[in-house]
Amino acid sequence: MTDVLENLFNPRTVAVIGASSEVTKLGGIIVKNNLDIGFKGELFPINPSVPEIQGLKAYPSIGAIGKQIDCAVIIVPASGVMAAVEDCVANKVPAAVICSSGFAEVSEEGRRLQEKVAAVAKAGNLRLIGPNTLGVMSFANNFAASFALITRHNDGKGWPKSGSVSIASQSGAMGTQILVLLRERGMKLAKWVATGNQIDIDVAECIEHLAADDVTKVIAVYMEGTENGAKLRAAFESARKARKPVVIIKVGRSEAGAKAAASHTASLAGSDTVYDSVFEEAGVIRVDTLHEMADVVAACSIGHYPQNNKVGIVTNSGGIGVLMADAAAVEKFELPSPSQEVQAELAGLGKLVVTTNPFDIGPGGTSNMGLVAAFADKVLEKTDFAGVLIFYGHICFIEKTRQSILETLTPVRERYPNRPIGAIGNMPPEFRDTLMSRGIMAFDDPTKAMQSLGALRRLKEAYDRPAPTLPVASPTPSPHPSKGAGSEKAAKGLLAEIGVTVVPDRMVQTAAEAVAAYRAFGTPKVVLKISSADIPHKSDIGGVAVGLASEEAVAEAFERIMASVKKARPDAKLDGILASPMIEDGIETIVGVSRDPAFGPIVLFGMGGIFVEIVRDVALRVAPIGPDVARQMIEGTAAYHLLQGARGRPPADIDALARTLSLISDYAARNEDLESIDINPLIVRPAGKGVVAVDGLVELRKSH
Repeated sequence: MTDVLENLFNPRTVAVIGASSEVTKLGGIIVKNNLDIGFKGELFPINPSVPEIQGLKAYPSIGAIGKQIDCAVIIVPASGVMAAVEDCVANKVPAAVICSSGFAEVSEEGRRLQEKVAAVAKAGNLRLIGPNTLGVMSFANNFAASFALITRHNDGKGWPKSGSVSIASQSGAMGTQILVLLRERGMKLAKWVATGNQIDIDVAECIEHLAADDVTKVIAVYMEGTENGAKLRAAFESARKARKPVVIIKVGRSEAGAKAAASHTASLAGSDTVYDSVFEEAGVIRVDTLHEMADVVAACSIGHYPQNNKVGIVTNSGGIGVLMADAAAVEKFELPSPSQEVQAELAGLGKLVVTTNPFDIGPGGTSNMGLVAAFADKVLEKTDFAGVLIFYGHICFIEKTRQSILETLTPVRERYPNRPIGAIGNMPPEFRDTLMSRGIMAFDDPTKAMQSLGALRRLKEAYDRPAPTLPVASPTPSPHPSKGAGSEKAAKGLLAEIGVTVVPDRMVQTAAEAVAAYRAFGTPKVVLKISSADIPHKSDIGGVAVGLASEEAVAEAFERIMASVKKARPDAKLDGILASPMIEDGIETIVGVSRDPAFGPIVLFGMGGIFVEIVRDVALRVAPIGPDVARQMIEGTAAYHLLQGARGRPPADIDALARTLSLISDYAARNEDLESIDINPLIVRPAGKGVVAVDGLVELRKSH
């Protein structure tokens, strides 16, 4: 099936509804932009008031043209958009860009009009970008369905050169800012789109199109959010499978997100944290600034990916070496030094050479570019480093030095075609662009160079990742979530039916019953916890006692808990007190599920206990997940070091933990009525002994 976005990026016939001869008006700018950029197709201005617009014959309507129109650009007042859309539908136009504003972004009345426009377009098989958009541009096709003023500066030479980097943005202003920064960074661009109010085509569909596009090799994205997480994840996965880097600015890091009062998991799985997990899963590179985006996109455009996490730093400054070593640590690169034999060879190349990594070639590095290149060449020849970053500094402003760098470094680049090589220094844009054209990454900042190399390594890891395993299936038919709602005892009952091992417990109503339970368990110690659907966080009000090792301690703790709870929450309905054996041979973790409004159920893992929301050492993934992805989650937390057996502790049963995470994620994905599950703590016992849930909380969705 033909991708409808081709009609927007590569149309042969275009109607501009609301075209004007006045180049200060938006309808005039769109016509002029296409004339200036040299649109290769046919452009038909639509304006019933005049016979000609900017040298082109004008038409009163699309029907009057007498040709099939591939794309319409609508730039009329909001009140006239419906008629324009109806004209498109009547003449079977497949796609349109509504640049007009005055819709949901300004008022409720505008929202209602927007919904009516969307309904008419959908019924007529008309796909839409917008409204309230800066539009669409294709530099390969010299087409500009946009009133962006990117040619009104830079001596009128603002159109980017045609290339392979494309941009999809939910904001027109941010989209053009990215475009200009990439243009000034020397990038050659393919396609650009701002999705506006997204009444139809959204940024996810644009990413999906660009992932399949033969011209596009790198995708730069600005986004604020999504209402369809599954669609966005599918688009990212398409780009990953096509090995096309997606570099994204996602705003909203400070957004608190909706949090359920009872659930630890819900409060930890803030919306921005979920986006981070989605990006990590898909190998999407998230950047924080526009300039960081420009540098990472530039590095991606060359396409040399590190094969390991070892990198060599060649510099003429000890201070720069320390700065880059710090940046390498942040990006999880190793800076190993070569063998003594190789160091001796390096020392023979010149005087005052520091032959450990970072390599400092001293004053020779500012006067002899052949020495610099020879040093980098020897490092690459004699080590298995993924690549090298070379700091030149301000000497790149000297014309003779620039020529020498090109003459000496280009052969090194050619000898090692698959290993990243980066040049760092203050340099004229023309020299930077020449380096890039020869496959040498060019940066003006050492830290940004290391950040970009780290992004390339993460992309390589994502591209090479094997297909994930299937999740561990919960029993079929699995119990309805309502069976576990209300109390800890009910929650643990549900978990047991799902297949999670839970600690034995007994509900007691008196101190004597608590003592009898202690005797029955036959364990050295027990735990007492208040049981009430009204009290999700029991320890906050003195509702928990642990390590009770005698009948006297058990009886006293029972009375103390009851007194404390009744004082703190006299309104709470109490079921009694749960008595359980105390599990002491394990590590407390938290496993949970929370429902994200865009991405659905999110599975969470981290350090457990009462301080989980303070420590916030957690990993998230969209459910369901297999044990392999679960293990990746575990390994991504500080808890992993404890689970491996820190400070003389035996290694924990990580396999059982991964299986439990997968099992819970599968159950959550199968049950639309589930809002959240908390297992806190889930105790991970020594290897071979499994895991055990000692507390649980299940919440149902209120409405959906």
